[in-house]
Amino acid sequence: MSLAFETKTAICILICFHFHLILATHRYNYVRHLVPKTINSSLRVHNGKPVQLGEIPYQVGFKTRSRNLYVTFCGGSIIGESKLLSAAHCFVEDVTGVKTLCQGQTEAKSLRNTYAVAATIRNYASARNTDRIAQWRTLRNLIYPDDYKFPDNDIAILIVTSPFVFNKYVQPINLANAFIDYSGLCLVSGYGRISYDILSDSLMKAHLELLPERWCSMVHNRDMSKFVCTSLIETDIGHGDSGGPLVCAHTGDPGEKNGTGILVGVASGTYEQVNSIFSRVSKFRAFIEKNSCAKTDGASFYFVTLFVLPNIYDLFAF
Repeated sequence: MSLAFETKTAICILICFHFHLILATHRYNYVRHLVPKTINSSLRVHNGKPVQLGEIPYQVGFKTRSRNLYVTFCGGSIIGESKLLSAAHCFVEDVTGVKTLCQGQTEAKSLRNTYAVAATIRNYASARNTDRIAQWRTLRNLIYPDDYKFPDNDIAILIVTSPFVFNKYVQPINLANAFIDYSGLCLVSGYGRISYDILSDSLMKAHLELLPERWCSMVHNRDMSKFVCTSLIETDIGHGDSGGPLVCAHTGDPGEKNGTGILVGVASGTYEQVNSIFSRVSKFRAFIEKNSCAKTDGASFYFVTLFVLPNIYDLFAF
């Protein structure tokens, strides 16, 4: 006795359902095996330590005035006497109709009230130039990729109006040259929140575990080769740490000198309960080098940006 058409259809659907269930279970167990077991949902420098002045001489804080204080809203790295590297989303939102700015061809008026401050570990400042060690610089130019769309190509070069004076408190950081699937612990630093509602009073540092690029691409179901992914084990970057440096030492990269460390990532965003993402610096070397005014001196998943944007729902979903 032959089965009715409806019965055959139901059996086929049931078989297909179980087949996909088996595949999904296998994929879940495989991914779960790759994910560090102690991952948590921390979104801040949780077990970080305060930085001593001069300990991270390449770090800068971008400050803007809020009432009677100058407050850090993003971080960055010194890559030359007049050149800084940060995240595009820290600045692009306030810049309309601005393309590549080079050699003073176009004035970015929105940068006039923003300052890059080196040789300071303070998140707040009551007035400019009251600290004899800190170096305050106004910003002249902003350069970011034409195809920037957060979080893709989230990187920016900023040119200050006058060069930084290098000393034991202010030094550039060398850039990663080669694509390396980093592993182990690397150093992150920033001025962001240390808890949900508490801003850090000073610059903080922490070590993050780096995750394989293959794992990151699998979890996010897309090519993540332009990113460096880190776990959320014990420590993490938080709101306000965008644009800050991720530095790895003893990498074997030709750009690293004497094991002192190189800039491998720029803090971009965090995927809740899984990992944080950094723009991979080595993927943007050509972008940095082709901008002559920015040449270095040799030295459905949702991402949440680390810099609080008013249009938070414009962020993408995979």
